[in-house]
Amino acid sequence: MTAPDPDLLVAVVEDIATPRVAVQLLVGTPSRDVFSPGALILLLKHAPERIRLDSARAVVTGLIQKAERTQIEETRSRCFESASAVAVQFAVNPEFLPSRTITPYQYAHLAPLWGMSVPCECRVVRRSSLPAALEYVRFRAWHLHTYCDVPGDPPDVQWDDISSVLIRQFVHRMVLVAVRSAGREFFPFELQHRIAQFLVRA
Repeated sequence: MTAPDPDLLVAVVEDIATPRVAVQLLVGTPSRDVFSPGALILLLKHAPERIRLDSARAVVTGLIQKAERTQIEETRSRCFESASAVAVQFAVNPEFLPSRTITPYQYAHLAPLWGMSVPCECRVVRRSSLPAALEYVRFRAWHLHTYCDVPGDPPDVQWDDISSVLIRQFVHRMVLVAVRSAGREFFPFELQHRIAQFLVRA
């Protein structure tokens, strides 16, 4: 089922009363399509300020629930991508994390939701006979060692390597979350970049 037009939902979202209503509007039924990350974020920005963060948290949780219910791999991946984007944008965490197996590609989207306080307990598996691309393999090994505190030798990561692109993307997102959480949205990008480099090399 096609999701409703986001432009038509703006006025409705502006008047929502509870986070639960936000989930009904923005996540919908298991059979309904998922909004793109960009559309979902713009819609949530129209939610009343007093419930905006709670609505964002509820939507992230709702997307993960939707992903856990569906057997359609494309829908699952879209849910994870949108959930991660909303979580990073509003610096919120869902009420629970996926428990079913995920692909290396889905893991790259979900990684910002895990850390040392909530270690990744998902089983990451290939869903095809093809091996995962090197950047996904390297990212998972680095993330598990650095952020999930899994013992073992850290992978060799060089900031400028093409195969480290997901790692660079992740640390930039995490610095952005920290900056937003501290209320420093206009913290110079150059300094954010230096912090990200330090996190990879530390």
